[in-house]
Amino acid sequence: RALIRDSISQIRHFLKRHRIPHRACGSLVCQWDWDQVGRDKSYTSPLSRVLAQSVDAGDTHASRLNPGELREAEPNVSPFCKGAVHIPGEIVLDPWLYSIA
Repeated sequence: RALIRDSISQIRHFLKRHRIPHRACGSLVCQWDWDQVGRDKSYTSPLSRVLAQSVDAGDTHASRLNPGELREAEPNVSPFCKGAVHIPGEIVLDPWLYSIA
C-alpha cells in the first residue's frame, strides 16, 4: 500500500505536466461472497486487513463501507459484493492516453 501511495503522488505531477486526462475518484476494494467460503469464526476479513494497511501507509481517509453504504456510493455494484474499503486518494486514467504520452 505504501508503494502504491508513493507512486500515485509521483504520477500526478507527470500526468499534469503531459496533460494526460485523469480523475481522482478513489478506488473500492470489494469483498465478495466467495471470500468467506470455508472460513471459521476466527477468520479476519480481508477488508479489515486492507483498511489497516491503507491507514498504515498514510491513507488516513480510507474507510470501510457496509453493503448499504457501498450501494449508495456505487449503485451498479454487483449484489454479490458484501462491502468494500474506499480509498479516496487513488486515481483513474485512460491507459491508451497514457501510452500515447
